Amino acid sequence: MNEIEMGVKMAKHKQNPEKQYLSFRNQYAQTENFQQLATIFKDDEMNAILGTFTFTLFENAGMNPKQWTVADIEEAMGAVFYAFSTHMTQASHDELQGAWRDMYIPLNDFVIFLVNTVATTLKHSEITDMLQRVEVAYGVGEQGYGDQNEPVDFDIIKAPEYGDDYTADEVFDKRFFGPGVTTEWHDYIAADIDKYVTAWVSTFFDSQEWQSVSKMTTQENASRYIKEMTRAAYDEYHRTPKNWTIAVIKAVLTDHFVHQFIIQPAQYQEIGPVLEAFFSFAKRAGYLRSVNADRTIKAIKEVEETMVVAGQNRQKYSETKKMWLDAASAGIDKRDRKETEAFIGAWVENQQARRAGESRSYERDLVYFNDGDYLTMPHDQSTGQLHWTKAVATRTHGDLSRYAWYLWSLPENQDLHEQINEADFVDFITFFGDAMYAQFLETPKRWQPDDVRIIWSGYDPTSDPESFALLRESLKRLVTYLDTEGKLAKQLGPEIKAVFDGAQLKPKKKSNVVSLADAKKRLDKK
Repeated sequence: MNEIEMGVKMAKHKQNPEKQYLSFRNQYAQTENFQQLATIFKDDEMNAILGTFTFTLFENAGMNPKQWTVADIEEAMGAVFYAFSTHMTQASHDELQGAWRDMYIPLNDFVIFLVNTVATTLKHSEITDMLQRVEVAYGVGEQGYGDQNEPVDFDIIKAPEYGDDYTADEVFDKRFFGPGVTTEWHDYIAADIDKYVTAWVSTFFDSQEWQSVSKMTTQENASRYIKEMTRAAYDEYHRTPKNWTIAVIKAVLTDHFVHQFIIQPAQYQEIGPVLEAFFSFAKRAGYLRSVNADRTIKAIKEVEETMVVAGQNRQKYSETKKMWLDAASAGIDKRDRKETEAFIGAWVENQQARRAGESRSYERDLVYFNDGDYLTMPHDQSTGQLHWTKAVATRTHGDLSRYAWYLWSLPENQDLHEQINEADFVDFITFFGDAMYAQFLETPKRWQPDDVRIIWSGYDPTSDPESFALLRESLKRLVTYLDTEGKLAKQLGPEIKAVFDGAQLKPKKKSNVVSLADAKKRLDKK
């Protein structure tokens, strides 16, 4: 098995992709990590892994590393997993998983090597997030070998993020950070910073400056505040404590600390005093030059109040931060992996449904969409002065879908999640509303109680009593919401709601909806 057999066929380039790959591989072969891996993996195995990745990357993103994106690298890594699965069709799930775990070791190391040597324009923090996504998606990396009941690491599991939802209060342009900015992120520098800051913090807790900090602040929290600041300043702005600028300090505290740092709102009051005490200590101990320490303390004091106020505003938090704070509020025990994963699954489902319901960006594959037969179900071409149109049918179906998604995400409707899934809930609501438009050309704003009763009477409560009860409850919550939001005709809300509160009535006109089973058939439910 070689890279040609497992790789992706490439279009012809003016440059030679095989030579470029060999150039990267030969450079990588000089590293200590490669030489250790070469004692474990055969040469053709290494070529199969590294070649599949590289040729896929060339095909999708070109041969210029400066033009590669994190998404390009993630897609190329996925191609390696796919290639292995297609060549191990007879393998069991456990055997395939084991092969994935093994081949991920050189793949991961090769990706990091390329990022540190040729694809240096990529942000290390984004690469780290991407690698964590890959590890979770394919069950590889250290977590792939772990006990399923081990605690869940905050840094591993993240919620879907949307950059357009958050804007920093102040924009600090990196071009104005002054001289000394390192254009490339280096892991050895990050490791060195972490090492000496950890040593400083350990000594700090024995100092007179620490004694001046409120006894309500724990050493664990204080250590987190200090290390988060030093790590973020380097990861995001490539600045070490010895060459920080005022702009960097302010950006970390008012942007990163508010947006991404996972702490409770009340903890923001502790950060300023801890950091000011720590840098006063670092100055006195000679760890930092006086001018640097004084500049840092001055910047902290200038933005401390801004940071505290912003830290109380949930709308400024990243989605991941919201998720983990909600987990803490719900009393989720991170030591219970199953409980934690169940919470995350439900949280993301609600997040996506809420965003879809509010017409914001969302992940289409994480939200159920009923494509249904609203355009083909039997309908009247006209009723009075109203005429059926494809545009209105489509808009009505879309509105109903958004109402259903939004309702599904609300805290007060979480009790339904234990009895029904999102797909059935959306189907119940959209099919009923589609039938109202098909038979009476009525959008929710035009619904009439008698017509609602006619459609409702078409459902047979005896065919599936349990589903019928859930259908009734779903529609009751829909109508209550529509009435509250003024999306029903004025003063008709109570009368429409009464249709679903009472027993089945025999209307004068027959409904086109025969039964709940028929409704599901029309939707081609699996």
